[in-house]
Amino acid sequence: MEHVGGNILYGVQDILLYWGQLRGWRSNILQNVQHIFREEAFGGKYVVESAM
Repeated sequence: MEHVGGNILYGVQDILLYWGQLRGWRSNILQNVQHIFREEAFGGKYVVESAM
């Protein structure tokens, strides 16, 4: 069960990609990703150098 974490991460990516294709709105995914990055950066865990 050592690869469970990796499988979960890949599963999340697949779900996000599938959801994006299903919805047809990339902007929603980008907004969600930017929101997550803001929370992580606010927590001091990650630093987003460029928000393009």
